[in-house]
Amino acid sequence: MQKIVDPTHTLSDLYKLPSAAKIGYIKSGISKFYLVGIKDAINLDYDTLGRILSVSRAKLISKKPEEKFDQLTSERIMLLADVFSYGLDVFEDKDRLTAWLKRPSKALGDKPPIDMMDTLYGIQEVKNELGRIEYGVY
Repeated sequence: MQKIVDPTHTLSDLYKLPSAAKIGYIKSGISKFYLVGIKDAINLDYDTLGRILSVSRAKLISKKPEEKFDQLTSERIMLLADVFSYGLDVFEDKDRLTAWLKRPSKALGDKPPIDMMDTLYGIQEVKNELGRIEYGVY
């Protein structure tokens, strides 16, 4: 499994981290290296990733692996990783999760979850929908 943020944490267990740890990572900045790990783990392209993070595709591509993002972008990266790690826990399979992210959802206004994730409210709604799936509430 791809490592994320810290060598002791993987994408699949990131959402279980205490809030204080997540805030610490956000404040210190998350590097492109870890963003690429997320991108590769869930098969996102730079266009989709840029839209979700509110960052240009060119900026994402041009950043060196060791360079860190600013606090606002790092926070969005953490929120994105948090949702995806929760999704991996719910679906127990990366391919099932990525298929679900791209399939329209009635609960999300017939939009694919990935299309909802370009706002903070949309990210929360996707996370809420994962919770409903986890507990069998449709």
